[in-house]
Amino acid sequence: MQKVNLQETFSHEKVEHMWNAEWGGQIYYSHGTNHSKGVAILINPSTTHKITDKRNDANGRLLILTAEIAGEHLCLVNLYSPNDITEQESFFQDISREIKTNDELKTIIAGDFNCPLNCKDKFGGRPVKEKERIIQSINLLMRANDLIDIWREINPKERQYTWRDVNKGIMCRLDYFLVSNNFKPRCDSVTIVDAPSPDHSAVKMHLKPELFVKRGPGFWLFNNTLLNDTEYVKSMKLKIDETKATYSYVEDIQLLWDLIKMETRSYTMYYSKQKAKEKKGRTNGRRRDK
Repeated sequence: MQKVNLQETFSHEKVEHMWNAEWGGQIYYSHGTNHSKGVAILINPSTTHKITDKRNDANGRLLILTAEIAGEHLCLVNLYSPNDITEQESFFQDISREIKTNDELKTIIAGDFNCPLNCKDKFGGRPVKEKERIIQSINLLMRANDLIDIWREINPKERQYTWRDVNKGIMCRLDYFLVSNNFKPRCDSVTIVDAPSPDHSAVKMHLKPELFVKRGPGFWLFNNTLLNDTEYVKSMKLKIDETKATYSYVEDIQLLWDLIKMETRSYTMYYSKQKAKEKKGRTNGRRRDK
């Protein structure tokens, strides 16, 4: 499985269709505004998965998915914590009430916690003890749900940081993966890596491949015999016109072309499946007649 957690997406409902098209699959959102907040979870389109529950707050700071992936039941959480101490305390208490970890449901919480957990997670600036109330709230969340800070478990003595203020000479580790304790043996590595963000690094967790042995669909190849199907050709012309109208606001020609290809591929797959069902139905009908 490949999963990406994004924070500060500045997303809103109008961008969903275009972003999904660029990703090539479904993206799950908790929207903020077009200039603040917003979180999203992107699951690799080739990963077969089923979302059984989705919850998000109204402020674009929290997204919780309950998912079934390759026989595993997972609680996937993406968060972007407030920076105000009073708001933070309430925020983490709310999360603790929202998630219910058990032996069947493994939890992976990832995101920007806006709080170092101990003195090894900060260099420069005000002392970590000023965030003691928030640290206690996060530790309570971890104890209540049997979660561990997997990066710190693997790197108990390391000093690495995910956020920096170059002008003030301050660096902190604010971005974490908190995972169910019984999930630890499945974590192959957790690393802090460069990211496009100007002030944050990314945290990358690699799971052992045997965890997700089921694979999704492989490469799709166009069945060119459909070009002899007049019904398909006629409906596809309409689909292309409809797609061009839907994305009329897209100025980038290459992006527009990619969107058209995405929509025509999806429609072709749908059309082919419907035809196959009709053919199977006729075959079964003839068998019953005999």
